Amino acid sequence: MKLGVFTVLFSEKSLDDMLDHLAAKGIEAIELGTGGYPGDAHCKVDQLLDNEQKQKDFMEKISKRGLSISALSCHSNPLPPQKHIASEADSVFLKTVKLANQLGVPVVNTFSGCPGDHENAKYPNWPVSPWPNEYQEIVKWQWEEKIIPYWKEKAAFAQKHNVKIGLELHGGFSVHTPATLLRLREACGQAIGQILTQAICGGKELTLLNLLKYLDVKMQSTISMQRIQSLINRTRIEMDSQI
Repeated sequence: MKLGVFTVLFSEKSLDDMLDHLAAKGIEAIELGTGGYPGDAHCKVDQLLDNEQKQKDFMEKISKRGLSISALSCHSNPLPPQKHIASEADSVFLKTVKLANQLGVPVVNTFSGCPGDHENAKYPNWPVSPWPNEYQEIVKWQWEEKIIPYWKEKAAFAQKHNVKIGLELHGGFSVHTPATLLRLREACGQAIGQILTQAICGGKELTLLNLLKYLDVKMQSTISMQRIQSLINRTRIEMDSQI
């Protein structure tokens, strides 16, 4: 197991400065954004794709610092009713899978997306309540008409390129629990998986709070560090109760 960092945290740094900073901290692996919500500050997919020399130079910068790429990331929503959003997300995903294959990166991380509730919808709909019954009808339509057909095609594309798809289970997206992940995997195949993150350094568990401090991350959010720690503690209690 390697200690890795999602480099979107350091989007204000150049690629070289970011790599130097993380290597100096003892980081061993990096996840690079290629577009979508994470942006592409350190990995310009359009510049690298199908360009062997630029890929070689790019990978040498990473490897000479003792780092490896654990995954490429293009988190976005490929399933909304807004066609321009869906099209952009799909395009970035396909290019990212191709680039991952060319770079020898085993995983592309993203969100499952969330569709609307009918063909003429204007916005995504995230129904999570089983009652009233019409919510179940929406979920059935979403999975049968949008989610499974889309990801079955993308799973086949990823498998063809020898790449795994790592979905982040997140609220607001159709695949947001282990149960929904397994449902999608059963329908679309084993190219579909889940992002799992665990930070361990020197035999000690690093909480998110300590990891952020260790990496000198500047929090650009209204959420307080105390709030982060309380969420971590609550999650541990819930996980321990399930073991």
